[in-house]
Amino acid sequence: DEILIEDLIKNEEVIVTITHKGYLKRMPADTYKAQKRGGKGVKGASSEDDFFTTIFTAETHDKLMFFTNKGIVFTLKVYEIPEGSRTAKGRNIVNLLSLKPDEKVTEIIPVPKNFDDSYLVISTERGLVKKSKLSEYKNVKQSGIKAIKINDGDNVLGVRVTDGKKDILICADSGKIIRFAESDCRPLGRVSQGVKAITLNDDEKAIGMAIIDDGMELLSVTEKGYGKRSQTAEYRKQSRGGKGILAMKLTDKTGNISQIKPVSESDDLMIITNNGQVIRTKISGISLLGRNTQGVRLINLKEGESVVAVEKIAETDEE
Repeated sequence: DEILIEDLIKNEEVIVTITHKGYLKRMPADTYKAQKRGGKGVKGASSEDDFFTTIFTAETHDKLMFFTNKGIVFTLKVYEIPEGSRTAKGRNIVNLLSLKPDEKVTEIIPVPKNFDDSYLVISTERGLVKKSKLSEYKNVKQSGIKAIKINDGDNVLGVRVTDGKKDILICADSGKIIRFAESDCRPLGRVSQGVKAITLNDDEKAIGMAIIDDGMELLSVTEKGYGKRSQTAEYRKQSRGGKGILAMKLTDKTGNISQIKPVSESDDLMIITNNGQVIRTKISGISLLGRNTQGVRLINLKEGESVVAVEKIAETDEE
C-alpha cells in the first residue's frame, strides 16, 4: 500500500563517527581496513581542535537517540546521518535536529538490539537520577519527546543504557561521590523527574555519572588540571540519596572536580580548557592513587584558565 524510504535502503553495516564538536558522519564498514600491528594507521578527519569521541559500527536501519540538556530526546535512523569519506568532517548535530536556541545535545546513544531487556538511566546536575525501561522510548516524534521532567535551573548530566544489574556512581564538583545499586531505583515512567541520587548543598552540582562494577578504574580530573585514577572498589556501596563519601582531596591548588570517567590502561585522553588548549595524555601515565588523595598535575594552566572537558579518544588507527 505504501513504500517507506527505509524499504529502499539496504540494511548494511557502517561505521558512525562523532567528534567532540558534534560532527557526525557514517562510512562504509571497510573504510578502515585491518592493518598489521605496528603499522602507521590511517588518518581520520579529526584535527588539532576536534577529534573523535565516539566510533561504533551499526546497521543503516538502526536507531540513534540524542538527549539534550533540557531533557528532550530525538532519534535518527543511521541512514539519515550523511555519508562521508574517511577525511570528511561530517555534518553538525545542530543541522540534523530541531533544537531550541538554549538547547544542546549532551548524549548520543546507539539503541541496543536487546531493546526490551534494557534500561535507560538519566542523571541531572541537581543530583536526581531516573531509571526507565528503554521500551518507553520506542516511539519518538520528529520534534522530539520529553525523556525526563527537568526543573528550572537543572540540566541533564548523563544518560546510559544498562542491564539493571550494575551500580550507579554520581560525583559532585565538591568532591563527594555516591555509589548505589541500580536496583535502588525502581523503573519510572518517561515524563517523571526521577528520585534523589545524592544530597547536594545549593552551591554544589553533580558533574559526572558512571555505570560501574568492581574491577574498573575511575579517573577524576579537577578544574585546575589535577587528576588521578582509583579502583572503583574504593567507593563502597551506600543507600541512594545520601551525602556520599570523599572521591578526592580538594584544595585551592586543585580546584573543584571537573569530570569523572571510567577508564582503562589502554585509553588515551584529551583534556580541553576554556581557552581552547587541548592536551593528549595516556591513561597509563596517570598515577593509580587512593580515594582520599589530591592526584597529580595533568596539565599546566595559565592564570584564569580551567579544565572544561575531558574526553576519551576513540581511536580509528588501531588494528
